[in-house]
Amino acid sequence: MSSIICLLLGLILGSGLCYLAFNQVLTAKDDIIEDYKKGIELLGDLETYNDMLSDWFKESQNKFEQLKLFKLRHDMPNYAISVHALKSDSKYFGFTKLIELSLNHELKSKENDIEYVNNNFNELEIEYRRIMNIVNNYLNK
Repeated sequence: MSSIICLLLGLILGSGLCYLAFNQVLTAKDDIIEDYKKGIELLGDLETYNDMLSDWFKESQNKFEQLKLFKLRHDMPNYAISVHALKSDSKYFGFTKLIELSLNHELKSKENDIEYVNNNFNELEIEYRRIMNIVNNYLNK
């Protein structure tokens, strides 16, 4: 995949992960790599970032299914804990939109706002699945 295609995918998907595959600076849109840079800062280096990302990817599916179960049961205290963990993990990897959505769900679930959680869960799940797809493609490059 060329750098130009990678850049276009990054613009479309809003992710800096394609940048990781080439380990080079993309200057056309700096915010593509900004979130990645934050992750490297937090985790120290690219190898650690990749290791942590791989571990997160392996565990994430079960955790998200648990989150869905808490929603279904209207268990807002445990939902809040699970969605907080999703938010925190997302910060380490620079998944900006997932951070924002998770934060909103965390705050609303702490208010026991089941209606908000139910009405907005689809958006959270779509973003989560989008991130999982990007990470899967990156890890299997």
